[in-house]
Amino acid sequence: MIDLNKTYELTIEAVHTASIVKLYDNMARAVGFRNVDNLMYDCRKVEVSKAIFNEFCAACKENGEGDMTISMLWCFGGPKATIDDDERFLFKVQPGFITQKEESAC
Repeated sequence: MIDLNKTYELTIEAVHTASIVKLYDNMARAVGFRNVDNLMYDCRKVEVSKAIFNEFCAACKENGEGDMTISMLWCFGGPKATIDDDERFLFKVQPGFITQKEESAC
C-alpha cells in the first residue's frame, strides 16, 4: 500500500497544526489510509522537509507555545527534518512508520 520509494507532499492545511499526532494522521491519509483511528506512528521512521518543521513551529507559536516547548515536542515525538526543501511540504516513510494498534485484553 505505501510506496517506500515515493516522496509524498502535503498541503499547508494538513501541516499547519500544533499536534504531532494530527500531523502523522494527515501523513497516513496522504499515503492511502482512510481510517486513522487505529494507527500508531514511529517518529524514527519518517523524514520530512524543513518546510514541514517550519510550518509546525509556526502553528505552535500561534497556539501560544514557546520555543522550548516546541523544541521538546519535536525532539521527543517529531520526525527527522532531513529533506532539504524550505518551500514544499514533503515527506518520505520507511518500513514500520505506520502500524495498526492491537486490541487490548482489558
